[in-house]
Amino acid sequence: MNLIDAIKTIEKLSELGTGDKILAGLLVALIGMGITALALLILWFMIRLISIVSNKIEAFSSLEKKEVQKSTLAQEKDDKEELQNSKGAEPISAEVIAVITCAIHESLNHRHFKIHHISRKTEESAVWRMSEDGEVWK
Repeated sequence: MNLIDAIKTIEKLSELGTGDKILAGLLVALIGMGITALALLILWFMIRLISIVSNKIEAFSSLEKKEVQKSTLAQEKDDKEELQNSKGAEPISAEVIAVITCAIHESLNHRHFKIHHISRKTEESAVWRMSEDGEVWK
């Protein structure tokens, strides 16, 4: 009689000797451990695959962020050069830019924004843009 067939029912199990019962128990334990190991191996492969995909996505997004930062830095550099080269006028100081930024930030109820360009305008601009001392701000 086959050992696996013998442990399928209680009646047949009671007919087995002590040695056969121990072997049957070891066989059941071995089958259970094999199934558990196989399930853990499949789970490990799935986690590894998800990790690889996640790293690829993260690397792609960080590459995009670096490109955006580079283009932003290039734009800021161009804006700064344009500001300094605008019609031979003296550059606007960082303090003035900070004050303007703070005033806009306060007037917009603390919403986020970014100032891309500040430049002085000549008297040819609209009168309502002109300050008391004759400077016109964009």
